[in-house]
Amino acid sequence: MELFQNVPNPVVDFTEISFYLPSSSKLRLSLLNSLGQEIMILADSKFEAGSHKVAVKAASLEPGVYFYKMASGKENITKQMTVVK
Repeated sequence: MELFQNVPNPVVDFTEISFYLPSSSKLRLSLLNSLGQEIMILADSKFEAGSHKVAVKAASLEPGVYFYKMASGKENITKQMTVVK
């Protein structure tokens, strides 16, 4: 399982988060604030094996540093993104 850096980063209005799954599995992708609190669920469903993209609209987010976390089974991967206005 791989989680890639969001593009573009820093984020103004919109970004895409890409990930790869070697086999089909249930996955939860969430957005966390700088304190580690979950503020948005970006995806929470079963995905087939392969590459996927999730679009994120940042209009409701305040400028700052955020983290996005992908969890599937016992695996967790976290990346950082920055929102600017």
